Amino acid sequence: MKTAVLALIVIFTTTSAFAQDYGLFHGTWFHANFLDILKKTSSVEQAMQAKGADEPLYIRIDSSQLEGKVLTAMHLGATEELLMLKTSIPNAGMKWAIGTMDHPFWIVSVDERAQSYIALTKIDSMEGKPVVLGKLPSKNPDPMFILKRMINASVLTGTWVDAKGKETTFSNGMVATMGGQTFTYDLSIHSQNYTVTLTSTEGKPRSYLVQRMGDGLTLTPLHGSKTTQSPIALKNKNAVRR
Repeated sequence: MKTAVLALIVIFTTTSAFAQDYGLFHGTWFHANFLDILKKTSSVEQAMQAKGADEPLYIRIDSSQLEGKVLTAMHLGATEELLMLKTSIPNAGMKWAIGTMDHPFWIVSVDERAQSYIALTKIDSMEGKPVVLGKLPSKNPDPMFILKRMINASVLTGTWVDAKGKETTFSNGMVATMGGQTFTYDLSIHSQNYTVTLTSTEGKPRSYLVQRMGDGLTLTPLHGSKTTQSPIALKNKNAVRR
């Protein structure tokens, strides 16, 4: 059953009560299913498939911006600026909502004790199951910064060895040691097929297509001559020891 929105009231003021209430939502929030599947499978594609097409990948709420602007992404590579406001819901009273001034999409609630997750409930389907998003603590609140660090931790971080026992390491801080050389790198994620590409950000230019399968990691060089460079097959060092 669809729920009609009776009234829409934007209450962004500078009162301490408002700031405290709104401040509970502050943070960068990622779809809980995405986080869970990415951690379990090390696959961006499978993680993206774990969330609904009409459910946000992430929401960035900055409570210091009292005009209520919210950065939202339904998919990789596409963001939308929405509003966080208060709206009157029949039989429910005033509730926080995210959407546009004329059309709020979701009622949003927060875990007030730990502030570790928010739940989104569609206004036109109040009886439906809420979408849960978890907060990821980070000194840098930029969603893409956090996303890249998550993918790096799930897909790359660790020590890897080739068939000859030669080691390659990737750190949580996105520093690689390969072939006796250490360099920082960045990641890019294709918005449609979700492939991950590693590119050095210092030293000798180098770029690799990253493919993770269980305890195996394949780095396909995208720099230099393709006729002289073969994919680098690696195995997680901890798995080799078992």
